[in-house]
Amino acid sequence: MGADSTSSLLGVLGAGTSSAAYASCLALLQQAPASLERSDYLRPAPATSYRNARAAGVSFQFQADGTAPTDEAWRCTVIDVYNAEAQQAADKRKRAPQWGVCPLLPLRLELRDIKRPSGAETSATAGSLDVTATSTGGDFVAALGEPSRKGGGEALAAGGASGLGPGAWLEWEGEAEGRRVTLMVELVGEGAKGAGRWEKDKAGKAMWGVLTIALVGQP
Repeated sequence: MGADSTSSLLGVLGAGTSSAAYASCLALLQQAPASLERSDYLRPAPATSYRNARAAGVSFQFQADGTAPTDEAWRCTVIDVYNAEAQQAADKRKRAPQWGVCPLLPLRLELRDIKRPSGAETSATAGSLDVTATSTGGDFVAALGEPSRKGGGEALAAGGASGLGPGAWLEWEGEAEGRRVTLMVELVGEGAKGAGRWEKDKAGKAMWGVLTIALVGQP
């Protein structure tokens, strides 16, 4: 899909559930509004509503002031894109997939005025990447530079079946399509977990499982 699909997806940020931008994006996803899985959480404020297009691998998070918002009050603050291919490959239990393949891939991501962490090797303020189902943590870093934040993949304090929590994640902050956003990439697979996860041959080769784009300054 490329740049047009990215513009359509990012155009939903800040838009309402009855907006033309939301309707246009759902059309690209080949999803009818009534077919989306909806979950509303009205307390505590702000009220939050998730609209999941599971077959298309995309989830929209809307927020509104108060605990009894009207349909016109909801505004999209977060979009999650799921990489069904990578998640299935990383799932040793081979469970039924919860999300379908996103028809908007590859997504052309362009970030400007990128916030850099102190001591970063590069001072470049712009970067771009065509995100495919096989893009890795190394691909994101090569295109966008060192992330402003990263974490995940460490051992769980309470143990667990594997002794490890969710995979490593990377986050950048910058401007995309005229909006100030954070771009978080959650990695999947064995390379995204454990003490040596930040090595190039570990997280650097791990594929992304979830891509989260959020408006900056939202709760």
